[in-house]
Amino acid sequence: MTDSPPVVTDTDMGIDTTVLNTADTDKVPVGARFTVAGETAAAVHLVTARTNAGAGGVNAKQSVGIDDATSSGHLHLTWGGNTTGTIASDATAATVKTALVAMDDGYTVDDWDVTGGPGPTADWVVEFKGVLGAAPQVLMVGDGSALVGGTTVVVIATTQAGVLPSATTNIGFTPELGAGTYVENGVVTFLPQQLDIKVGDGNITYTEHMTHEYLLDRGDLDTVREGNQVPMDVKMEAVYEHITQGTSEPVSPMDALKGVGGAAEWVSASSDLCEPYAIDLIVLHTPPCGTSENERTTFPDFRADTKEVNFKDATISVTGKCNVTEPTVERDVD
Repeated sequence: MTDSPPVVTDTDMGIDTTVLNTADTDKVPVGARFTVAGETAAAVHLVTARTNAGAGGVNAKQSVGIDDATSSGHLHLTWGGNTTGTIASDATAATVKTALVAMDDGYTVDDWDVTGGPGPTADWVVEFKGVLGAAPQVLMVGDGSALVGGTTVVVIATTQAGVLPSATTNIGFTPELGAGTYVENGVVTFLPQQLDIKVGDGNITYTEHMTHEYLLDRGDLDTVREGNQVPMDVKMEAVYEHITQGTSEPVSPMDALKGVGGAAEWVSASSDLCEPYAIDLIVLHTPPCGTSENERTTFPDFRADTKEVNFKDATISVTGKCNVTEPTVERDVD
């Protein structure tokens, strides 16, 4: 099981052979593997430690108020190209937060916080948190055209500017960086995180689906054309004791399948990060008759639909689908 590799750029290569500085703080888990451009004897290095040596960022905060305490009715807030539903002029902070979360913008309750209010006598203060935190944010826009009884002006101001983290993440790794020709801003390529599973007494099966439409000519069979594509089904069964980490991080199969726990920092194998989390399943068949018979089968963009763990038999069983119609098969591989 693997996730897709992030690529970062180092700005201080060759200074220390065991420490690398990178600003990509949340994509470099302990156990990550990487290669460094320019290394003469190209090696795969393993991240053994990660420390944050600098200061964190500051969340942006914006106040939202109504210019006339006698106003009633409702207003709307717009941010990031999305607009909230109606917000009553006397709404509580919790109601304003609910309206912000409900915007179709992909953010959750962890990304917003609202205090103050209720309006119109007191301002609400919106804090950008979570994935929106520690960064500058554009000013929200208020629409007070539905306010009545006073002015219809919604006043929004920045009360705390968002600031990006100034920290540098230092990662220790092994083996040490070897001899090579290194350049400023050279590329460090992180390889996919992985979990190795020996199928052993288990099995992996997959089903390809092909649909056809049979067209008639005055009631008689005439021609055939392909129907809609259908995602491939994959089922994996394995003995739990034969599972090992391809890297040193504490990752369980369920972590890898769901992108949580030890795999919380894994990057989805899908090229579209707005899609649900996915992994690549890679099956390497190595019969004892020479490498020319080796075969690698890749099931890309796999998402598990069911996950079953049997503690008595020490087995796991996973079924799901790939967002492709067939796997990729390579033969004569190492």
